Amino acid sequence: MWGLAPGDEVYRFMSDTGAIQSFAASSESLPALMDFIALRSSDLGVPRGTSLRLQLVAEELFTNTFRHGISRVEDEEQRPTVSVRIELAGEDIELTYEDAEVAWNPLDRRNPAHLQLPLAQRPVGGLGVVLVDSFAERIQYERIDERNRVRVWMRCDPRERP
Repeated sequence: MWGLAPGDEVYRFMSDTGAIQSFAASSESLPALMDFIALRSSDLGVPRGTSLRLQLVAEELFTNTFRHGISRVEDEEQRPTVSVRIELAGEDIELTYEDAEVAWNPLDRRNPAHLQLPLAQRPVGGLGVVLVDSFAERIQYERIDERNRVRVWMRCDPRERP
């Protein structure tokens, strides 16, 4: 999974129900990630509104990886990567996001109560996970093989057009 440069995104797995793609953990790869989610959502018949929410969730996770992650590799050939999988899960669409940063569970930062505080008293950070949580039916964090794995399930609203 290492050694990818922007533009070197590759499918690792694809089926009728899901697909995995890897991306260099850098801002240059963000458009490719958004395209992957939009195209894969369309292939799976996911309504546009659900796809857009899925893109926003992935963008939040991805941006946190390259902005706040600990890995700092000077050699461009060794740039860290993230893997994103999208698959149908019953009535839901499931996004699985993995990176190889130090163990960090974003769900530990989930605290919507601080939104009730005056702006000047709110702690820095933590709004992204509240946003992700507001879109998700369910969220799960796991640390597997020295990788962070965040799984997000979203309900496909049948009232939306594909």
